[in-house]
Amino acid sequence: MMRKNIFLLICLFFSFLSIIGQESNNIPELTEVDLKDGEIIRNETFNGNSLWGYMNGGADIYLEYGFKGLRIQEFKINDQIIKAEIYLMNDQESAFGIYSIKIFNCLFNDTLLCPDCLNNYQYQAIKGPVYISITNENGSVRASAICLETGKKLLEKVRASEFQLPAFFNYNKNDLNLNNCKLIKGQLGLQNGISKWIELFKDFEDYKIYYLRYKNQGCNISFAEIIFQEQNDRDQFLLINFNIMNIGIEAVLIENQIKKFGVLKINNHIIRIFESKESELCKGILEKFGF
Repeated sequence: MMRKNIFLLICLFFSFLSIIGQESNNIPELTEVDLKDGEIIRNETFNGNSLWGYMNGGADIYLEYGFKGLRIQEFKINDQIIKAEIYLMNDQESAFGIYSIKIFNCLFNDTLLCPDCLNNYQYQAIKGPVYISITNENGSVRASAICLETGKKLLEKVRASEFQLPAFFNYNKNDLNLNNCKLIKGQLGLQNGISKWIELFKDFEDYKIYYLRYKNQGCNISFAEIIFQEQNDRDQFLLINFNIMNIGIEAVLIENQIKKFGVLKINNHIIRIFESKESELCKGILEKFGF
């Protein structure tokens, strides 16, 4: 009898784990109940294989960041056609990464949560492992407001905390606008996010880059926190690109006629770099970032 009870408990435990796994892989969606004055005119899902058919060649970058699934929903709301692309990524970091290289021309930031991006034609946001893009066809104030409201209803279906930037730890996070930050996870991310640095990483794989562009009062600096899986990759990166054989706790500055680089060791796997043409004008901000 005891063995039977133990067996049943084990079965229930693994069934519970299975249910959790299924729930975590569900892609949020709106239903007719969520739409007061609208109707659903399309509802399709795509996985890693079928994503190619939907994007016609643009799937690679989503797969590079860690893609699980996509739901496409289209709605007719108050005579407006609204399209929702709801991406389920591997985790919150993957969702932020794809969001960070897809946003542009934000008229409003952090409207519903941090980060998000709203312009006349599109609302974009992340919450947990979910990245959403809500678009309209005419860019009117009314259509933009409907995009925002549609995004709000979708985000309410995702139970997760807001994204916390795991980089630039010794700088005041309240002064960092997440919409100025990018997460790069491979060559396609580099091409779309910081193409000027492609040459720096051409010999490397298995890295992540948190990139921040700082522009203020004549000061224009690119910061990056680079995370390598192996210390040897970090050492080779420093040697090939900056001719640094050993790096200590002090920042190293490299200057030529065009620009200045700074390199700072965070730990055995992480370095912080900056690139600037006007470093003397930026002395205060450089000091805040440890240089």
